[in-house]
Amino acid sequence: MNRLAALTLLALPVTPIAAQSAASVWEVGRSGRDLCIAGRTLDAAGGGYVALGLGTDGRVALIIDRRGRAAPGSVQRLAFGLDGQQFEGGESVSASDGLVTLMPAEFLDGFATASELRVLDVNGATLRTLPLAGSGAAARRLRERIDALRGDAPSARLAEAAPPAPEPAVLRREGGRAAPPAPVGSKASWLAGLEYPASALRNDEQGTVRVRLSVDPNGRVDDCSVILSSGSNSLDAETCRIFQRRARFRPATDADGRPVSGSNEQSISWRLPG
Repeated sequence: MNRLAALTLLALPVTPIAAQSAASVWEVGRSGRDLCIAGRTLDAAGGGYVALGLGTDGRVALIIDRRGRAAPGSVQRLAFGLDGQQFEGGESVSASDGLVTLMPAEFLDGFATASELRVLDVNGATLRTLPLAGSGAAARRLRERIDALRGDAPSARLAEAAPPAPEPAVLRREGGRAAPPAPVGSKASWLAGLEYPASALRNDEQGTVRVRLSVDPNGRVDDCSVILSSGSNSLDAETCRIFQRRARFRPATDADGRPVSGSNEQSISWRLPG
C-alpha cells in the first residue's frame, strides 16, 4: 500500500460522515461508489474526529483529523496502536479534510475491539490518544454497508430480445430445414468477468443497448449495429465489442441445411448501483 494508492483513495470524497456533525456517536455512510466510512467526532465542538473507511475491494483506510500545518498531499510516517497491538500503515497522506493512512486488512478487527487508538511516531512514542468507545458496533455496521454495496455493484446483464424475422433467402422452400443463427452454450458466459466501462462510471451512464449481429457461415459475429442506443457512446461501443469478441453461434442454414449468413438480435442492460 503505497503513496499512489493513498492518493487514489483521496480522489474520492472521503470526508467522514461524523466530521460534518457535532454528534459524538458513530455514523456510518457511503462515500463514493465503492467506499463506506464509519466516523465520529471527538468532542461536542467538532474539534477532532476519527474514522475508518472500508472499500468494496477490501482496502482499509484510517482517517483522523489533521493537526499542525502539514500541506495537503504531504506525507508522514506513523504507526498506530490498538490496545496493545501495533500496526504499521502505509504512508499517511494529508488531505484537506484529514490524515489518511491505508492500513492492513487485519486493522479492522483490531479497531472493532479496541477502546482507544494511539497515534505513534517512527520511534514508537505516543503522539495522540483517540477514544474508540462504540467502535465494535460501528465496525459491524460498516461491514454490513460494504456487503450491501458489493451486492449493488455496477452490472451488466443480458436482456432477452425477440428473434428477428427469418430472412427471405433462408426460407426458400416450405418444409425445409432453414433456421436462423442460434447461440452456442450459455449466453451468460459472454459477460463473465466483464468490467463496467470506466468512462460510463465517471459520467453516471446506464441503459439498455440492443444490437443486431451479423453472423457469418462459421458462426462468428462479423458485424454489429446498434438498433436501440443506451444514450451512452461508451456503453453502446462496449456492447458491440463484447458480442464481436465473445459471442458464438450455430450458423443460420438455408432450406437445404447449408450454413449461410444470418442475423441475431441481443440486448445488454447496464445498471449503476443505487
